[in-house]
Amino acid sequence: MHQCYASLESLCIRSSCDSLLSFPLDLFPKLNHLGIHGCNNLQSLSFSCQGLLQHLVSLRRLEISNCSNFVSFPEEGLPAPNLTWFQVRNCNNLKALPDQMHTLLPSLRTLTIRICRELELLPDGGLPSSLNSLEIFSCERLIASRLGWGLQALPSLRRFYVNGRVRSPESFPERALLPSCLISLEIWNNPLLKSLNGDELHHLIALKKLGIGRCPNLHSMPKEGLPTSLLFLSVKECPLLTKRSSISNFFSGEAALVLCLNHGFSFALCSSWNLIILFDHLFGVQKLRRVIGMKGKQIRDK
Repeated sequence: MHQCYASLESLCIRSSCDSLLSFPLDLFPKLNHLGIHGCNNLQSLSFSCQGLLQHLVSLRRLEISNCSNFVSFPEEGLPAPNLTWFQVRNCNNLKALPDQMHTLLPSLRTLTIRICRELELLPDGGLPSSLNSLEIFSCERLIASRLGWGLQALPSLRRFYVNGRVRSPESFPERALLPSCLISLEIWNNPLLKSLNGDELHHLIALKKLGIGRCPNLHSMPKEGLPTSLLFLSVKECPLLTKRSSISNFFSGEAALVLCLNHGFSFALCSSWNLIILFDHLFGVQKLRRVIGMKGKQIRDK
């Protein structure tokens, strides 16, 4: 591949190009969307002119998935100043993200890393300060290095989703892991999690959504209650939380609650209601309702 495609703006390669070992980014200077999926022989993204750092000023969206032999990004880093969305998925031989992300990707807002089992560390310098949403899914080695990610220093981070084993401690999140500006926190598929760190959760003064799912050993909520800023709580497939003794620890203060418990249940809060609890068979009680302080509001089952 030697011709320069100066006008091409969007390129999606899917389950083809078996002869492609390295994708030369500088031959597509006008690309704003690049997607490479299922190219099992692809090993890297590169620049065809060695030593010449090409700025990909048009690139705004980059996704690489199901490329089992993909191992590296350009040695110089990925100079895409307008890139806002970046996803790497199911690339099990990838060992490192692009270097100098904090300076070369100043516009990045969404970063998703899924099923990259060999990935261990984020790049030196950390992540861009512009980052708004970070999703880490089934990357156990990477999750193990989370205290070195520097998330607390990211002023724009609003959403953090972590899926997979979080090796010790048994309580999550740890001290100084997350920034106080975080709005949404989701924790999934962690069989080692036994409790939530109430002190750290109360540090998240802007938190509005908390999602927890498939954590079979999670047995209690924080004794201090959850942050009063919370507006939505979703808990799914956490069987030890079905003990009624845990309910009293969900919320503190005057926070109001609509709680629906079934195989997966959700909570939606409204400050004008004191407490509404709808129990289902997980508690061994069929459609038991307890309504306190309705203030004239009517609630109907969905």
